[in-house]
Amino acid sequence: MKANLAKAQALLNLKKPKTDEAMKLLQPIVNKKNAPWPAFHFSGIAFVQKGEYGMALSFLNEALSQGSDEPETYHAISICYFNMGQYEESEEYANKALDRNPEFFKGWLHLGSLYRAQAKLDDALKCFQKANQIDNSSASVAYRIGEIYNDQGDLNKALELFNITLKIDKGYLNAYLAKADILKKQNKYRESEDTIYEVLSLEPRNVPAKVLLAELHKHEGNYEKAIELYKRLIEQYPKMAGARMNYALCMQELGEFEESEKNYLQAFEDAPTEFESLSNYLMGLHYNPKSTKEEIFEEHKLWDQNFAPAERPARPIPFNNAVDKKLRVGFISGGFRTHPVGWMITKALENLPKDQFETYCYTTHNRYDQITKKIHAATDKWQSVIGYDDKV
Repeated sequence: MKANLAKAQALLNLKKPKTDEAMKLLQPIVNKKNAPWPAFHFSGIAFVQKGEYGMALSFLNEALSQGSDEPETYHAISICYFNMGQYEESEEYANKALDRNPEFFKGWLHLGSLYRAQAKLDDALKCFQKANQIDNSSASVAYRIGEIYNDQGDLNKALELFNITLKIDKGYLNAYLAKADILKKQNKYRESEDTIYEVLSLEPRNVPAKVLLAELHKHEGNYEKAIELYKRLIEQYPKMAGARMNYALCMQELGEFEESEKNYLQAFEDAPTEFESLSNYLMGLHYNPKSTKEEIFEEHKLWDQNFAPAERPARPIPFNNAVDKKLRVGFISGGFRTHPVGWMITKALENLPKDQFETYCYTTHNRYDQITKKIHAATDKWQSVIGYDDKV
């Protein structure tokens, strides 16, 4: 039994894990009476690797009930909850792992990523800095710290960290892409393009690099090159909704509304659970001078057909019905940042009479830049709702 557990562990720890082989070794062990906790722990890890998080939880919890007090078990449970969008439970188990081993490098990385996903950027940065104290030679830590600075809008500091990442690991492709994206934002087009081609020299079929290259060409106004690249990507990967959606946006910005609308709808058909393509399609209809208000209304019914809740909740009755009460106004958006929403709403929030209005802002984006700080300061209540579902 011990030999098979050791073999299964080795298979799961490979750079390219052999999950199915490990599971074949583990299954007879977990079926035995009084199976040891490592069998359940490693079975849980195997299901995590397969992306079957509910099944993984059942095995990992059984490992706890059979006596495991290992940080790795709590860490794996936290990862399951994270991928299931249950952030509160994920944070609870991440902290339990770190309580058992305060020097648990992977645990600090994971907790930082969990905080970043909830737009708790300062907390995330502290976690990554703790991980850096444990191992200051980790490219992954430098990269994650760079991501936080990027989210906060400190592009120069982010660029510095991405360069440190690449100094540690010249093959860290995501760092090249993040660096290229910042250079694009800084209008350093040639440097950005050179950085993208460094990725393509290492991995010629890298799709994110090709998408970023197309976006770079669009950003500098070279729509012809951008469209050519997107057409090639769509031809190679016809079901890639993201590339098709970006192509549709290019056509929309050029006034080619029929082509744009056709591709937005195709992207939605290819990925019907992703709302962005349908949202962009409906927004784009307002730019098309041939769209009548009746047509726009009819097309917007598509949204309810695909995303409306099965039961419409009753509208809450206000506790205070006084006509002279202070009004509470709520805003929900992913645009409370350097974005048209942020630019338009900031001054309005700053100038609302505080004795007449109480404002609540709910963000669906983890970016926290200079515009975000102004909106946060101007509102009475700031809350991230990333990871929340409709029942909250």
